[in-house]
Order: sequence, then structure tokens, then C-alpha cells
Amino acid sequence: VEVGHAPVAVFGRSVTADLPCEHASVSRAHCALVHHASGALYAVDLSSTHGSFVNGQRLLPHAEVRLREGDRLTLGASTREYVILGLG
Repeated sequence: VEVGHAPVAVFGRSVTADLPCEHASVSRAHCALVHHASGALYAVDLSSTHGSFVNGQRLLPHAEVRLREGDRLTLGASTREYVILGLG
């Protein structure tokens, strides 16, 4: 999935989600990827029911977690993994 350099990209089941994911355990607005001016990329769980995970660790709602090259993002109970690449 190409995120580009938009300031925020939202994963979710909503038709307005930037990064659609139709798994039943994914909320309409589930998780956001946030680009900071410094160039860093962060994941933010948007108070999803079934959670967002980075490398198997559940994110706290609305807390920014910095992503690094090779990190794996999963949403809810979905087995799909999003691997973070191209940050360098």
C-alpha cells in the first residue's frame, strides 16, 4: 500500500477511508498513519474496538507510536500485516 506524503492516512471500513480494509474486526475509522514535519511516521489507534498492533503490541487509543523500517502493523483480528518500508 502506497501512503505517499499526505499528512494523515486513515485505515478503516468506511467508504471514505484512505486505506480501505473490509475485515469484520476493523472499525470504520480504525487507525491513522501520521507524517510529522520531521519526516517520522506514526501510527495512532482511533479508539478502535478490536485494537491496532505494531509488532504484536497493542496501541493505546490516540497515543502516537513512531514507526520504523520493518515494523509490522495489524488491525483488529485481521491476519493481514502492513510492513513499513521506505522510511530511510
